[in-house]
Amino acid sequence: MMKYCFDYVELAVKYLKTGNEEYLHKIAETGGAAHIFAHSKTYTTGNDAPANALEMITPLIKSIAKEQEILPFFERNLNYAKKLAASGEAEQTVLEYLPEDFAFENSTLFFTFGYDIGVGFGTNCSLNLAATSALAGYKDNIHNIKMWAIHEMHHAGFMALGGDEPPFMGQTRGELLPFIEFCTHLEGMATYAAKSDPAPTQEEISEFFEIYEHFKTKPNEPMTEFDYEKYNELSWRKRLFYKLGGHMAKLIDESCGRAALTALIAQPSSDFIELGRTLCKS
Repeated sequence: MMKYCFDYVELAVKYLKTGNEEYLHKIAETGGAAHIFAHSKTYTTGNDAPANALEMITPLIKSIAKEQEILPFFERNLNYAKKLAASGEAEQTVLEYLPEDFAFENSTLFFTFGYDIGVGFGTNCSLNLAATSALAGYKDNIHNIKMWAIHEMHHAGFMALGGDEPPFMGQTRGELLPFIEFCTHLEGMATYAAKSDPAPTQEEISEFFEIYEHFKTKPNEPMTEFDYEKYNELSWRKRLFYKLGGHMAKLIDESCGRAALTALIAQPSSDFIELGRTLCKS
């Protein structure tokens, strides 16, 4: 069963109400802060990486705390999240998109104040209840919290089944390819479970496979700025990992069945992509 941790966010409420910076130190000691710091340390490059959890969460929390009406917005989201955790609804949905015999054993969903919409790292995950972006969509529809909880919780299950994540960056196209395949598989399965991104256009389908082949061919070519730009198209710029991965998961589910789809989690992510590519053509 998934564990739920509210320590970080309950201390964040106290900070918002009092401005007492002692609460920032207490937040930095929580499991939620340790989780997002570990993720940041892995994926932040260069001199921008924070030295510790306190250094990371302090500017995050202080910048969001300045936003107008953030406290009532955040408390509303926190109350919703507590009811969601108690109901088990999100977890039940997630389990429908994992193998039948799977159960969460050592996974925790940490609720946070700041840092992305949410992140999966190792077999744990987090959800930012202070996310104000249009992508998060909390302001327009509070039930999007449930959608993103499903998305992030699926990451925890996927990682428990799928093993180690490939290295984030490589020196050559071929070294980055396993990470591209992994992200397409990971984000695609979570997107399909949560219905958190729209279906891709035909143009986006073509673009994804063009970029995929770009990295697959000439694997010994050194990475260039052009290659990183291509990667960004898949990631945050056009969210092709999510849209195409979700579309392929849907096609596999509809054509091959849920058991076949979930069995692919433990297989090489290239298998997921190649089956998805075949079904995209049919």
